[in-house]
Amino acid sequence: MDETIVLCLLSLLLSLVPPTSGQIPCPDPEDISPCTCSYDEENGQVSADCSLANVSEIYSAFNDVVWEFNTWGNVAITELSGGIFGNVSFQHVFIMYSENLVTIDPSFLLAMKDTLVTVSFTSGRLEDFPWDVVPQLVVIEQISLDGNAVTTVPELQSSTLQSLWLRDNRITTLQEKWILPIFSSLALGGNPFSEFSSGFFADFGQFGSFYCQECNFGPTLNSGKLEFNTRQLWELHLEGNHITTIEAGAISGYTAETKLNLDENSITEVKEEVFRPILEVLSSGDGIVSLLDNPIQCVCSMAWLVLNQTLLEHVVGNCENGPSFQELDPFHFEESCMKMNPPMPGGHSTWVSSHLGVIPFPRRGRPAVDRE
Repeated sequence: MDETIVLCLLSLLLSLVPPTSGQIPCPDPEDISPCTCSYDEENGQVSADCSLANVSEIYSAFNDVVWEFNTWGNVAITELSGGIFGNVSFQHVFIMYSENLVTIDPSFLLAMKDTLVTVSFTSGRLEDFPWDVVPQLVVIEQISLDGNAVTTVPELQSSTLQSLWLRDNRITTLQEKWILPIFSSLALGGNPFSEFSSGFFADFGQFGSFYCQECNFGPTLNSGKLEFNTRQLWELHLEGNHITTIEAGAISGYTAETKLNLDENSITEVKEEVFRPILEVLSSGDGIVSLLDNPIQCVCSMAWLVLNQTLLEHVVGNCENGPSFQELDPFHFEESCMKMNPPMPGGHSTWVSSHLGVIPFPRRGRPAVDRE
């Protein structure tokens, strides 16, 4: 029997505009063998030839193999509704740079609720998303809506969702009480966002990465602002937030492997009461704090760091228009600064200049001196 199966998977969407080269939705040939797959760019048709396959091999080719749907730069797509793929379900749907896409009907997602693992609708004009159906997407792991016009995200619930990418939208608030037991990654960079409800991250026990570059956290990162409750916080990105002041306890829940990025802010002082507790945890692993491109004044107030080589190894930064922290001469700090007593609350010290006037702090010229 000639068991040739022709799947017009893309016929509806790709009939709207001329097909784009490189969008080949066929799986790896080894995954569907002895079936074969070909893609006709002229009519947007995917053809699967199973002439040499038995019934079980045909079933495996279309039920045990990942089939993706991709479209790039399709300006004719304005709405996605149920039934657009007929009876075909995909595991991964990527619709990118469809700048006129304004609506996703819930039926579009529900038609693939048992198979959909990844959905990506980027660089469109979406102001909303059918969040209410997310609990019904039983294997969904990642949702990406980067580069749209979404303004808010309601309470979310999913036993499978791991990653949510919402960069470059217009989000100002996130509703509390997200029930996401294996949630691990949230990207909010480029949104006018500044506030989390108290305990927002508390129930994310597997959370690992938070990206909020160019959000709206400045000028002061208040105590208790970012409280994580996880054993695996790998990355925390707060670049470009116009932060000038960080209060003690503003960030909690970091681990020995956390990479805390505070580049491109307006921080002028590496305060001991803020950074020592963080660095003491990071120094037991490979964690690091990055303070590059901040107007940091490398004066006596940071002697506590320069004179502690163990902690200094876990900081990347540079003085304003000057050397890196590692290039500073610890001998000069020891000779020119003095530690004031009594210490501040928490046992943190206050270092001041032992000389009158402005003291230059040259690059490293003598061996480092460790001192707690």
